[in-house]
Amino acid sequence: MSDNPFESSDLLLRDARRNIVVAAEELERFQKEDGAPESFCQEVQGSNIVELKLRFKNDIPLSLSLPIHHAIVSLRSALDHACFACGSLKFGPSATGRANFPIGRERAHVLSLLNNKRHQAIPQEIFDLIMHFRPHEDESGNLMLCAINAVRNTEVHEIVQRLAHSISAMQSAAQSNSARLLELAKDGPIEVASFEIEYFIPQIWDPKARELKIAWFDNQIIHEVEFKCSSYIGLGSVKFFGGEHPIRFLCLAHDMVHKIISDIVDKSIEIGLYKANPQRSD
Repeated sequence: MSDNPFESSDLLLRDARRNIVVAAEELERFQKEDGAPESFCQEVQGSNIVELKLRFKNDIPLSLSLPIHHAIVSLRSALDHACFACGSLKFGPSATGRANFPIGRERAHVLSLLNNKRHQAIPQEIFDLIMHFRPHEDESGNLMLCAINAVRNTEVHEIVQRLAHSISAMQSAAQSNSARLLELAKDGPIEVASFEIEYFIPQIWDPKARELKIAWFDNQIIHEVEFKCSSYIGLGSVKFFGGEHPIRFLCLAHDMVHKIISDIVDKSIEIGLYKANPQRSD
């Protein structure tokens, strides 16, 4: 049996890296073979509003979401396991159930968790270190930590589609319909929704229709549009990071969690919870 109390955190980090590699390979394969847009379309909404959409031929397979989800869950669990290890080292194995990695809505809420039975076994020095990483959702908080926490807390029986098409680059040109505008103005003031192409931020993905809403314009003002764009598979229903490229997000999240755990290990050694193990893996 290993004498490294943080071995399970190391294993979970390794599992996250493996799933990131699998996710990258599967996303690249789908994007090349089945993920290209089928057509670009303009659809009238109401009397004057025209929406610009990309329509895709194929659904995004739910299976593409699985390695992404597994990687995020492993990262979040690795943080808990690090706190479990600290609680066990400080107070004994029976305390590990009261040593979860604290994440909350506001800083004050997280600070109050130290007195909560699920967190009170975290040594004060470790808790103070964790607070430096701002594990809360308010303006000063670490939203990436909160995002991986939200994904891990999804009900295990719920099938969640966490991927959506997104636009990585856009180029558009519009020609104003000045003659139409002058004609309308003869009868007095007119109401115009917008004088320019307006972009949906974020873009709106409709998985049932396989359509991505990109922009809209008022066809009283604009009558001809040229549009070029390139697409990629982005995160869908991930809190704070919808539309983000999943591999970029996962790599940043992994590096952040690795840094937190490394600092927890170093602090544990510094305060004498255990002696350094030169065989510890990263």
